[in-house]
This record gives sequence, C-alpha cells and structure tokens, in this order.
Amino acid sequence: MNATRHGLVHAAGQDQRYALMKASVDGLKPLQVGIAVCDHQGQQVAWEFNFRDFCRLADPHDDKALDYLAERGLDLDTLRNDGVDAYMLGALSWITYAGAYHVAYLLKIVTGGAPLPHEVARFVGAMQ
Repeated sequence: MNATRHGLVHAAGQDQRYALMKASVDGLKPLQVGIAVCDHQGQQVAWEFNFRDFCRLADPHDDKALDYLAERGLDLDTLRNDGVDAYMLGALSWITYAGAYHVAYLLKIVTGGAPLPHEVARFVGAMQ
C-alpha cells in the first residue's frame, strides 16, 4: 500500500472513531473524570471526581457500566447530594492525561453541555 492510500485509510479510521466517540459523548452526561499529575521527578498523584448531575432514572446510560462502577463503590444516590457539579467546572482550566473520551467529556463540561464539533479537525481546534 502506498503512503497516500495508507494516509486515506488512517484518516477514514480516525473519522469513524471520532464519530463513534461523538455519538457516545453527545448522548450521555459525564459521570466521573480522573485527573493525574506527574512532576519532573516522576512523582504521581491522581484524583477521581464523581459528578452529581447524573440521574439513573432520567439520563441515558449503560446499565453494565453503572453496575461496574457500583461494584467498585460508586453510590449514585450519594452523588446526587455529595458529588461535584460538573458544569460548574466549566469555568476552570483543565488538562487531561489520556484518551480522547476524557478530553471529549472535559470539552462537554467546559462548554456547558454543548454537542461536540462534527469534524475531527474542529474537535482538535476546540481542545487547543
């Protein structure tokens, strides 16, 4: 396969992956976000923020994902009162450490729940 054709295949794959991620992120509320920092000596600290804005009865979700989180101690009922207000975080500046989904959900929070851009290039531009 020549380089030009390979580039087109890669771009098409990237567009398809972005379309799947966009559909998922646009259709769901963020439930949690993990943040890790590392200093110049390699010391790492990580936090996980669980958001109060999600309602199992009203919001679209994957039961298996919620069951998985519950098995690891996440209590959705407690979060309704004690969780972090996800959209309040939109006024802050954030940097994420990994994954397009993490970045996409952070963009959703920062923009007050607006749908993601339709094209990958605009998504990258919004993140920059």
